[in-house]
Amino acid sequence: MKSCFAVASVLLVFLSVSSLEASSYGRTKIQLGDASWWVVSSDAVTVYFPRGAEVQAESLLVFSERELEELSRSFDYRPDRPVPVIAYISPSSFRQTETISGELSEGIGGVTEFFKSRVVVPFTGSWNDYRHVVSHELNHAFVYDMLFQRSIENIIYSRTPLWALEGLAEYTSLGWDRQSDGEFKDMVIGEEIVSIEELGSRGDFLVYRQGQAIYHFIASRYGEERLSRFVHALDSDRGLEGSLDHSLGISVEQLDRRFQTWARETYWPRMGWQEGPDDLGYEVQDDGESICQEGTVLSADGERFAGVEQYRSDLALVVRSAYTGEVIDRYFRTGGIGDYGVSYLYRVCGFSPGGDSLVVARHTLRGDVLSVCSEGETSDLPVSFDLIRDPAWSPDGSMICFSAMSGGVLDLYLLDLHTMIWSRLTTGADAELHSSWRGDRLLFVLEKSDGSGSYLLEAGPVEGSWAGGIVADTLFFDAGGIEHPMPTSMGVMMLLDRPDSWNLFHLDLPSESLRQVSCLYRSIDYPSWSESSATLAFTSSGASGCGVFIGDSISSREVTYQNLAGLTVRTGIGVDDATDDVTSARIAAEAAAREDGQTSRPPDVEAGSPEGREEDPGNGEPSTGDTAPGTAGQYRIRPYSPRLTVDYVTALAGYDSYLGLAGYTQVVLSDVLAHHRVIVNADVSGDVADADAALYYINLRRRLDAGIGAFRLTSKYIFVFPDHEELIRDTDLGGVLYFRYPFTPGLKVEGEAVYRHIHREGLVNSSESSDAGILSLGLAGVLDNAQWGYVGPRVGSRLRAEIEVAPGLGGQASYTTVSADLRHYVWVSSKATLGLRLAGATSWGEDAQRFYLGGAVSHRRLTGEVTELDDLVGFYSNYGDHLRGIEYSAVSGRRYVSATAELRVPFVRRLVMDAPLPIVLYQARGVMFVDAGAAFDDPADFRGASTDGGFRLDDVLMGIGLGWRVNLGVFVLKHDIAWQTDLGSIAAHPEHYITFGGEF
Repeated sequence: MKSCFAVASVLLVFLSVSSLEASSYGRTKIQLGDASWWVVSSDAVTVYFPRGAEVQAESLLVFSERELEELSRSFDYRPDRPVPVIAYISPSSFRQTETISGELSEGIGGVTEFFKSRVVVPFTGSWNDYRHVVSHELNHAFVYDMLFQRSIENIIYSRTPLWALEGLAEYTSLGWDRQSDGEFKDMVIGEEIVSIEELGSRGDFLVYRQGQAIYHFIASRYGEERLSRFVHALDSDRGLEGSLDHSLGISVEQLDRRFQTWARETYWPRMGWQEGPDDLGYEVQDDGESICQEGTVLSADGERFAGVEQYRSDLALVVRSAYTGEVIDRYFRTGGIGDYGVSYLYRVCGFSPGGDSLVVARHTLRGDVLSVCSEGETSDLPVSFDLIRDPAWSPDGSMICFSAMSGGVLDLYLLDLHTMIWSRLTTGADAELHSSWRGDRLLFVLEKSDGSGSYLLEAGPVEGSWAGGIVADTLFFDAGGIEHPMPTSMGVMMLLDRPDSWNLFHLDLPSESLRQVSCLYRSIDYPSWSESSATLAFTSSGASGCGVFIGDSISSREVTYQNLAGLTVRTGIGVDDATDDVTSARIAAEAAAREDGQTSRPPDVEAGSPEGREEDPGNGEPSTGDTAPGTAGQYRIRPYSPRLTVDYVTALAGYDSYLGLAGYTQVVLSDVLAHHRVIVNADVSGDVADADAALYYINLRRRLDAGIGAFRLTSKYIFVFPDHEELIRDTDLGGVLYFRYPFTPGLKVEGEAVYRHIHREGLVNSSESSDAGILSLGLAGVLDNAQWGYVGPRVGSRLRAEIEVAPGLGGQASYTTVSADLRHYVWVSSKATLGLRLAGATSWGEDAQRFYLGGAVSHRRLTGEVTELDDLVGFYSNYGDHLRGIEYSAVSGRRYVSATAELRVPFVRRLVMDAPLPIVLYQARGVMFVDAGAAFDDPADFRGASTDGGFRLDDVLMGIGLGWRVNLGVFVLKHDIAWQTDLGSIAAHPEHYITFGGEF
C-alpha cells in the first residue's frame, strides 16, 4: 500500500524536491540579482519588482487595472483577491526566475503559473509588446480565478482543452488584430490548421492562433454574449461538447465544420489574385531542402545570408551561400556548457562591408554582448547590456550601430571600432529599433511608447561627432507599424503593416512619394537589401514550408490593385542601365552556381573585425532617462518581505485489510518570488510506528543554493531462511545539509553532509535489536548540456562524477565510494538518436558499499531484497544500475560497471483510441537496446567470458530487447521487453518492464 501512494504522488514529489536530490542531472538556473525587491499594490493587482524597475512596475499596474476592469465588464465577474504579478527588468533576469522550476525557452515571453496564479513577465524595451504580454497573462490569471478558483487541482482535473485557455487569452487581449489575422491567414493557406478535436491534444503555437480564431469566429457568428456564456460554461464538468451545447446549441463536430468553412472562404480567395513569395523571388534550398531561418540578413555584395536556425535540437547562427544555400559557418550553438546562444525573436546579426565578418548579439548569463565572427573564429567586443538587437555595420567599417536596453530603456547606441568606446544616441521611453545605414547617416524606427504608431527617422551626428549626439529628420509616419527600413539608390524600402497584410513599400526620396512594392497572400519577414547587387533576401512560408527567398530588382516594382480584382505590376521604376547590368550579371552568376553546385565566395579582403578587449571602455553605465509612458494615481508601495504560503497540498488515503489505514500527504510552501521553499512529506501505512516523515527547506535566493532537511524513514524486510522467515523493521532518523553551486547552467558542483541513525528491531521470529550511526560527506560534479525531445534527450551529453566518504567517527561506518555516470546522445538523423551510457563505481574501506545490478530502474536506492540478516542495507547498499532482462538485484559487489546502447526511433506518430479511455497519443518512440554489466568484489576473481564449449559470457550479464515510450503529458510511460543472453544462448521467455519517467 505504501508503494502505491509513492507512485501516485511521484510527479509532485519530483517537482518539489528535485533541487535536493543529490543524484539528479539537469540544467540549473543561476541567480545573479542582488537587487532589493519591492511591492506596489492596488485593490486589483499586486506587482513585485526589483529596484530599478519602478517605472515598469507602476505602468504595469495601470495596464493591469484597465485590463481587469474590461474583463470584469465582459464576463460579469470580478476576482476577490489581487492578482500577483512579478515584473522583471529584462529577459536575462526573467530567465533566472524560480517561480517556474525548469528552464525558460527563448520563445516564452511571459508565463502564468498554476500554483499561485502568479503572472511573471519581463520587459523587452517595447511598450507595445509589454502591453500585449501583460494583457495575455492577466487573461490567464483572470480565467484561472473565474473558472478554477486558482486551484491547481481544479485545473489538472478540468476537461477544458488547452486551446480554449490560450485562445481565450489571445482573443481577449488582442481581439482580432491585423497581425493575428495575417498569421492565421498563413496557417489556413498553408493547410496547417487542424480539426477542433485534434487541436484539443496539441500543445504548439497552433493552440494560440487557431484558438484565438475560433473565439473570433464564435463572436462574429454568434455574438459576444453567447461567447461569454460559452466561456462561463467551461467551468463545469460538461467538457467542451457540453459547454458548446449549453451555450451555442451545437456539437464540436458542427462547430468545426462551420469554422473550417469560414476559414477557407475567408482566406483562400486571396490566392487567386494576390502574389506569393515565389512571385518576388526564388527559394534558396540546401540540397533540395527548405531553409528555416529567423532574423535573416544579406551581405552587402549579395553573396551570403545569415540568421538563426535550428541545428538538431539546438539553435545556431548560420552563414549560408545566397546561391546554393550551402552552410559556410555556424556560430554560437545553444545548449553548450558555457555558451548561452542567440535569439530568434529579432534580428541579431549584421555583415561587415566586405561580407567576410559578422557582428552578432548573443546571450550571456548577465545579459547580451556583441561579438565578431570571421572564418570560424569569434571575439567579443567591449559591449554588454541587458538586451541587444538589430546590429548594423557602417559602410566604411568603422562603426556598429545597435539597439540596446539598460535600466528598462531601449535606445540606439554606436560603437566606434577604432577607440572601442560606445555612445548613447537616444534617450526617452520610446523604443528605437531596426537600425541600418544610408551612406554615412542612420536609418531607424522609433516606436511610440503610447502605441500611437511608428516613425521612420534619418539621423546624422551633431557637428560631425556622433559622441555629441544626433540630429534626426522624420521621413515617414505610420499608425500601424514600420519594420526593417532598407536604403536603396532611390530612397527607402520597408515593411508596413496594412489591413490586408504586412507588405513591402518604397518611399521615394526626395519626392516623399510612397509606392507599394508587393501584395502578398502570405506574410514575409526579415527583408534585407543589397544595393550593389540589387537583390532582396526575405523569409516566408512557401508550399514546402518555411524558407529563405532571393529576389532581384524588387525596389523598382510598383503594385496596384483592387480587392479581389487582380494586380497590376510595373517594374523598372527609376532603374538605370547600370543597375540592369548588375542584375543581369547576378542572374547569370546564380544560374552558373546552381548548375555546378559551387558556392560563390566573396573577394579575399582583409578582415576589419576588431579584437575584443577585456577592460571596460571607461564611459560607465548609461544613465536612464524619463522612461514613464504615463502613470496614474498613488499606490501602496512597501519593501518585499518573504512570506511562505501554500503552493499545493496533496493527500491520498486508503485502507488495506492487511496493513489497515494508509495515507500520504505532501505540502509545498514558498514565498511569491520562490526564493524560499519548504516541503513537508508524511505517510503512514498501518502501524503508526511505520510512519515516514520529512521536512526540507531550500534557499534559492542567490547563486549558491542551499538546503537543510530532516527525515524519519521506516522499512520492513522479510528474510527467508531454510526453516523459517523473519520480519525486521529499520527505523532511520537523520538530517541533511545540501548545497549546489552552478558555474554555468550546464555545469555545477553539488555537495551534501548526511547523518543517519538506524535502529533495527525484530518483529516476527526475530530478537534482533541493534543500533548504528553514520556520517557521510558527498561531493559531485555534474555536466548536462542535453537537449530533450518528446520522451528523452536527443543530443548532447550528461556526466556525473561523485565521491562519498564516511570518515568513521566515533566507531561509525567507514568507507569511500567513487562513482561516475556518462551518457552521450548521438544525432543519427532528424528522427533517430543513439543513446550511449557507461557507468560504474568502486567502494573500499571497513564498511565498503555494495552495489546491486538487475532490472529496469537505474540508480534507485535499495530498501531490501537481501538475504543476510546482518547487512545494514539502509546504510551501505544501493541499487547500482539497470540490466534489463536480468532479475532485480541478480548480482552484487563492491565494484560494478555497466553499459547500454539504445537506438531510439519513431514508433507511432498519432494514435486515436476510444477504449479503454478516449486518448490521442502523439510521437510515441520505439527503442532497440543492449544492456551489459558486471558486479564483483575482487577484480582478480572476475571472469568476463568463457570459451569452454563455445564462447559464452560468464560474470558479464547481458540483456537485449525492444520497447516503446509515450509522453502522456504528466509523465512518460515506458514498456520494455528484454531477453537475457550470454551470447551462446538466449532466454526462452522475456521479462516485461513497465516504468515511468524519461529515457536515460
